Amino acid sequence: MIVEFSRRKFLLAAGGTTLALPVLETLSVPKALAAYEQARRVIFYLTSNGTPVEGRPTGAGASLTLGKVHQGLAKHQDKLLYIAGLDSRAAILSNGDPHATGFATSLSGRKCLPGDMFKHGACFESAGACASTGWGDGPSLDYELGQQILQANQATKSGPVYGMLNFSVKNCPASLYTRSSYSKPGEPITPYADPQVTFDTVFGKPGAGMMDDATAARVAARQKSVLDEVQLELTELQSKLSASDKLRLEQHVTALRELEETLQRQSTQNGSSACMPPARPTLKAGNVVQRNAGGMETNTNDDKSDKLLERHAVWHKMMTAALACDATRVITYMSSPSRSDTFMPWLEGADAAYPGNFEKPHHAASHDDDKPTLIAMDHWYATQISSLTDDLLATKDAAGKSLLENGAIAWINELSNGPAHTHEDKPHTLIGSLGGYFKQNQFVQYPKNTPHNVLLTAIAQAMGMQTDHYGGADAGLLGGSLSLVKA
Repeated sequence: MIVEFSRRKFLLAAGGTTLALPVLETLSVPKALAAYEQARRVIFYLTSNGTPVEGRPTGAGASLTLGKVHQGLAKHQDKLLYIAGLDSRAAILSNGDPHATGFATSLSGRKCLPGDMFKHGACFESAGACASTGWGDGPSLDYELGQQILQANQATKSGPVYGMLNFSVKNCPASLYTRSSYSKPGEPITPYADPQVTFDTVFGKPGAGMMDDATAARVAARQKSVLDEVQLELTELQSKLSASDKLRLEQHVTALRELEETLQRQSTQNGSSACMPPARPTLKAGNVVQRNAGGMETNTNDDKSDKLLERHAVWHKMMTAALACDATRVITYMSSPSRSDTFMPWLEGADAAYPGNFEKPHHAASHDDDKPTLIAMDHWYATQISSLTDDLLATKDAAGKSLLENGAIAWINELSNGPAHTHEDKPHTLIGSLGGYFKQNQFVQYPKNTPHNVLLTAIAQAMGMQTDHYGGADAGLLGGSLSLVKA
């Protein structure tokens, strides 16, 4: 029997948003999260192509001296924790291109899945080094933290609307090079790359400024009523389907139910004076990044017309507002994909902090081992994080506290030494103590061969997750003392 189902009705039900994934059954949920006044917030800020050792901080303990790169964060040194010595052991244990594996394992702490979907970039430049891999393993920490927060507030239907939000400056199709967040093994999470769509999704509610209250109320009512109708129709179909199709149908019904709950939470989203969404952006998604089979961006000249400087500013405003409105408490920000061929022409001129050759893209500067240019580019990323820190400090939540008081920005790179494509001793920087969990104004040195899982575990604990180890269970991913970073 052929069962007909209205595609139009399903699309209306989805409301143009991404369906939420089912809650993980294996997720360990603490008995209770702290009250809103103690709510934790974290932003994972991702950059690429490594950081020259010559530009990094030096010191030991409280004797922290910022290098040229982190001078961009000098005004916030009292809130900075620099962590040296951690290896991306998950990437080292993975096959495939080091850019891609470094990116895919940064937030999961799990080695990539086996497969031949993604080959080593050297396979297309020489006859050797043709190791390949599948998608990243999952779930990733940002996703699990978001699910934990949603579960903790499920009974009261309060708290954040979204477990986590994932933003990307560049418009990148899915590949191992462009996906750091995973809901489960082999299932990457697509980041928002269109500022207008993101604004409409996150702030499209009564009183948000995108539409008048009456219009927004009608949209919300239509979405809810259509969802109810679809769920009833789908349920009626279950008796007519095979066991496997019934399972798929149940998964869709669960996803629709979660979307309905999201809409309900959005309708009661924090309406205090702390929630001040920015004006609706004029920017849409940028040029679609095109890559060859080796992961290289092939339309790099399009990058020059993509208004990247303006895009960073727009996304920073969106992140700050999303946290202030309690739309989410976990954000992952892909300021650049791995193996990024980003140009930074705005660094030219007398006002540049450091000299460099800014006619070449970031990835080319890395391959050339052009340390002055690489240091100047990484310094610029540091200034962007500093500006975001300013915004978080200046913005109060509904409890009257700054967004950074119980929060943190975790700056993570997919490589350590860019030209050598290594994952040992990757730079990790935290701005903010996550409610007093982390040390501040410190240089922490870990012993060699310590996996960066120890930092993921520390962030997980600071956010309220009950775990002694986050990430994969492989022998190389275990070990490391949390006491080195704890206040």
